[in-house]
Amino acid sequence: MHPVSDYSDWSYIEIDTGRLAKPAFRPYRHQKEAWQALDQSAPPRRGMLVLPTGAGKTKTAVFWLLKNVLSGIKSRKIIWITHRAELIQQAAEAFYELAGIAKREERLTLRCISGLHGKPVTTLLAMSDISLCTIQSLSRRTDIVQEYFKNSKDSVVVVDEAHHAAAKTYRNILTIASRHKNIEILGLTATPTRTVQAEVKRLTKLFPDRVLYQIDQVTLIERGILSKPICETVL
Repeated sequence: MHPVSDYSDWSYIEIDTGRLAKPAFRPYRHQKEAWQALDQSAPPRRGMLVLPTGAGKTKTAVFWLLKNVLSGIKSRKIIWITHRAELIQQAAEAFYELAGIAKREERLTLRCISGLHGKPVTTLLAMSDISLCTIQSLSRRTDIVQEYFKNSKDSVVVVDEAHHAAAKTYRNILTIASRHKNIEILGLTATPTRTVQAEVKRLTKLFPDRVLYQIDQVTLIERGILSKPICETVL
């Protein structure tokens, strides 16, 4: 991951996917299973991918989006929402690394909106192919968010760390998006269950398709993908 001082370099980039070689990305079995589940789910999808920490949630989603949303002449816009600039940067670098998967003639445009990336939320209306935003930036200007979805009524909203979506700031943004019937909402999380019943109801309302694909830590340890944790008592 790049140091914070370099974040401004990622505030807006254009990627010529036609000049990129297909990335040497070798997916694991569970990532292929997740893609198959997404392919088989009926649009507009409004559900979650649940993968444990270390299972590659970001690249799993990015790969599928590049292939299925950002390819072809009928490509759609993506708005990726999370609560930390560092997670935006992680997603931006994943899109850049895997961009060669997208089959398109036009350049792929990517924009990062956060305090550390140095661009105001008004730049969201430039309508880049991929807009990666902190929830803090979006929640300050819901009027901009409303205008964005008016201009892109079939976009895909990705909520990273989707268990946070029960918070009012997220609900406000996702409610605006949900008013447009063709907008898809994909949540990424390792922990979809909440202990507070009110939060469970809120997440169910935001993600009516519930869990589109889920795999647990034990299964991935058995498959040799994740390491088995060793617990020691420290005195």
